[in-house]
Amino acid sequence: QGFVLRHVSMVTTPSAYLSELLITYYGVKRSRANVNYNAVDEVPHMGSLVTRTAHQIMTGVRLVPRKGVAGIIRATALLKEKFPDVRLVVAGDGPEQKNLEELARSLGVEKSVDFLGRVLREQVLKIQTHSAVQVLNSWYEGLPHGVLESFATHTPIVATDIAGTNEAVYHEKTGLLVPINDDQALARAIERFFTDPYLCARMAEGGTRLLQEKFSWRVHLRTLLEMFQSVTEK
Repeated sequence: QGFVLRHVSMVTTPSAYLSELLITYYGVKRSRANVNYNAVDEVPHMGSLVTRTAHQIMTGVRLVPRKGVAGIIRATALLKEKFPDVRLVVAGDGPEQKNLEELARSLGVEKSVDFLGRVLREQVLKIQTHSAVQVLNSWYEGLPHGVLESFATHTPIVATDIAGTNEAVYHEKTGLLVPINDDQALARAIERFFTDPYLCARMAEGGTRLLQEKFSWRVHLRTLLEMFQSVTEK
């Protein structure tokens, strides 16, 4: 991989974080490393026509340790003390599912956590649209597509403050960032969205604006075309 990457005319990555990794660990020349962010289609904003389920949290990830779903379950248990109707919807499957189900039982929140298994993207978008908040509690990401989809569905998002993710989630501008492995901070951030509709609207508006400016297909294809042109003109 390193040989190939060092000898091509250009390398493109979906985030500045991944670009820096290629430069540092593979020896790719900085002049050949280019970022072209992923893009998603914006979902038409339905405004008051969309009924969001109060106190419903959703996460759509592969069920592996680095996605931090265990921390979201623990945060749900903390929130249940103040919000008895809190519900966590987990869209995705993976090798950690049985362990996560056992964790929910041990914390007494098994009836408050729904494991849906693998679902189609259209269903994930529908769940996002009807949830109060989306959570991404990962330890590692390149550029998380789920964040862009939260912007597309105008769903407030809480995410860990890690490289890659923080290229899309700007704290208190497009979402709320929390430290990794901090269940208390995660629960507090979710509670802010539960109790502050103005904050929800402001973060959703900021996410939509950033989606149009940085993660739209118009921007992605324009950047891609410029990359092709720069290579063919050499």
